[in-house]
Amino acid sequence: MPRADRTAGEVLHAATLRGELDGVLEPAAELPPAWAELIACEHALATGAPEPSAAVHEPDAPGAWLLALFRIRTRVTGLRTGPLPAAPPHPIAGPLAHAWSALAEGVPFTGDLTAAATLARRDEWPALAVECAALAALLAARDGDPRAALVHARRASRMARTESLPQSEYLAGLVLARLRRLTAHPHLAGRILASLRALAPPHWGPWMEWELVLAGGTGPTTPGATALVHAREAASSADSAGMHAALAAAAQATQGFQLLVADARAVEAMLTPDAETTPEDERPFAAFAGDAYVLCSPDGPGRRIRAVALPFVDAARVDGGEGRGKRIATLAAVLGLAGGALAEDECFERVYGFAYVPEMHRGSFDVLLHRARAALEGHARVEREGDRVTMTIARPFVVPDPRMVEPAEARILRAIASGNETARDIAAATDLSLRQTQMLLKSLADEGECAAEKRGRAMLYRVEDTTFSEPTRAIRGDRNTPVADDR
Repeated sequence: MPRADRTAGEVLHAATLRGELDGVLEPAAELPPAWAELIACEHALATGAPEPSAAVHEPDAPGAWLLALFRIRTRVTGLRTGPLPAAPPHPIAGPLAHAWSALAEGVPFTGDLTAAATLARRDEWPALAVECAALAALLAARDGDPRAALVHARRASRMARTESLPQSEYLAGLVLARLRRLTAHPHLAGRILASLRALAPPHWGPWMEWELVLAGGTGPTTPGATALVHAREAASSADSAGMHAALAAAAQATQGFQLLVADARAVEAMLTPDAETTPEDERPFAAFAGDAYVLCSPDGPGRRIRAVALPFVDAARVDGGEGRGKRIATLAAVLGLAGGALAEDECFERVYGFAYVPEMHRGSFDVLLHRARAALEGHARVEREGDRVTMTIARPFVVPDPRMVEPAEARILRAIASGNETARDIAAATDLSLRQTQMLLKSLADEGECAAEKRGRAMLYRVEDTTFSEPTRAIRGDRNTPVADDR
């Protein structure tokens, strides 16, 4: 904060936000009560110490608006339950507090974060400007605009890095990781979260580990993330009661942050074959739930389910197999999801991925329909009726949807992001052959999706996010001294 008219409280608070923690508590004790409590709280957050007991301050007391925002923000990000404190009547902190409340309670946000961000920049509150961008990202993603959300998340990450504000970097990095996962890049989310987890204080652990599990990571220790892992394990062993109990525990552990409760509900819908609704886009949870299948039934349109839900499905398994069989499976999945009938040109385009030209494609399509009839015999009858293709289902069956299978390249990138550096380790983590892994790694490195570095005789691989930069502060000794670390 370079302005010369800053008060002593503002100057000391700014130093605390920059990670300059040595010797701040003693002079802070001489400040007005709200400033003193705020700096003590920020210090506790950064060092992992217990947060001081909250006192009541007049809304217009110096520093009170920042303290009120701190209490609301940390209540939500720490996944703590209970009523949120009242939002402060301040043009910057007020909209931020209302945004956190909207995310915590799962209600619409009607404030103006753009105006708050403008004021934060004008009045030189960089941490609040970063927070505005991070909250704008979370709200946009929640409300169905992931593209805009990613723009906000990248801006927040860059601003936090430029200003060298540790807690802002943790918040912005965590939001960016969530957006990478929501936009189907779980390996980048895993890379960001692994970096943050090594430095961030315990307060950020529950949310970070939640995101890490959904991105395909392992090793959680916090209740919500552990419950997600238990849900997956229960689903894999066909323990329906255990799965639902674990997901209920996951929702309970995050009930103070409805944004995360919605994640648990989306996962449950994906793993429950008879759920009334499923996520419109399942890609954000693909690393958790596995490959996709379509449950085809004579009772109505089919529905997509995930691999971990297969044990709960009372239906025959029809596997199209490799090569041509994948096209048969795709045809069955397409017709099943469409309710059993589609116009010929639309059916072809959904199966093959390009427009249907009868003069060129009818012969190949006829061959596919003939093979599908043989493969689905006893389960369904596939016919062409005029310009329509129909599938009449005799009894329920499940067929893989090759369009939704996680590519081997994506599995490799997630394995690298999880800390596997050599081709041999990556092959073991992905259940791919060493030769196939080596070929795919070369292709990914050539395309810039991962970086390859020769170290001695070994070739090591890593993935990097083009926006995220690993925090350069480590804590030494009493955790109060920022250390330059230019890795």
